Amino acid sequence: MKCECAICALKIEFDLPSHLVEEIESGRAVIFAGAGISTETSGAHQNSFYEELENAVDEGADLSFCELVDKIEGSPNGRQKLIDLIRFRFDYIDSWRDLREAATRFHKSLSTAPYFQTIITTNWDRYFEDVMRATPFVYDSDLAFWENADRPLLKIHGSIDNLSTIVASSADYRECEERLTHGRLGDVLRLIFATKTVIFVGYSATDSDFLNIYKNVMGSMGKFARRHYLVSPFVESDKVEALIQELNIHAMCTDATHFVEVIKAHMQQKFCFAYDEAYDDILEALAGVTAEHLAFTKSYSVFDEPHLIFATAYQDGLIHCFQRILDRRYTNDFAGEIILVWTNCLCYIMRHGTQRHHRYRTLPH
Repeated sequence: MKCECAICALKIEFDLPSHLVEEIESGRAVIFAGAGISTETSGAHQNSFYEELENAVDEGADLSFCELVDKIEGSPNGRQKLIDLIRFRFDYIDSWRDLREAATRFHKSLSTAPYFQTIITTNWDRYFEDVMRATPFVYDSDLAFWENADRPLLKIHGSIDNLSTIVASSADYRECEERLTHGRLGDVLRLIFATKTVIFVGYSATDSDFLNIYKNVMGSMGKFARRHYLVSPFVESDKVEALIQELNIHAMCTDATHFVEVIKAHMQQKFCFAYDEAYDDILEALAGVTAEHLAFTKSYSVFDEPHLIFATAYQDGLIHCFQRILDRRYTNDFAGEIILVWTNCLCYIMRHGTQRHHRYRTLPH
């Protein structure tokens, strides 16, 4: 029986376009992420940030997000109040493991998919930086280091780390549009849209933020505009489908994390990328090796048998290697084929253990 919890209910089966698969396989796909995959996702908080702004404004009128922000900023010290609301929301989510787990579910899944290198986001949080060790680019001057970043992250609406850069009010959006039209970050954004295939996640098809950015960037490309994609579990109505067809966007109705998992399964089968379960094997092996190491070091005196230091050092080095793999699991360091070598080694270790029958116990090569 299929689970119908808030997460599994959105894992809707979908058709994967062959064109998109080819773009991902060739490394030409770029993720464009909205708040729906982080702090606004199901389970990350009991209220949406929009609802929190409504409570702060205390007005029953059906205002847009920007209008709510404008109301707050219109009060004395309004900008400070807005920043406090944002910081309190992020701090609250980060203070509870289950909430942070929900907010970073997509980031962790994406982190072990090395064929997605460049990321664009309108999110203010720093989950891409914390989880995936992505390098943020917020200012035009940051772009001097673009080629040095393993995973560049274009944050076009600012960052919680740079409070003055946060784009939230109507005035902020107008200034952001001006920067993207004439600034260097906008040049990079347009180049990406002109040469790559962009996959929007964390937005609904009627999201004004998504539509404004897309139309602003794509407006000058005309008939030469590339096909892009939107992944959202809320794209079924005829109105939405017509809108997507108008923008030359192909929509896939499913959860963003589920979409990434489907892509990963394809890439693992076709190109032998590592399965995420390999890290579970490594964690199990680390526990076994550590226990054996502790037992071994207690079984002899270094003064009586100093030559056993070599076996001890070997075990110690293996433990450090396993720890490093686990600590850097989400950084993309070990997502490729090399992890398979480690997995084979681990399976051998877990099957045979250390050679307990011999006084010079070492772990097998």
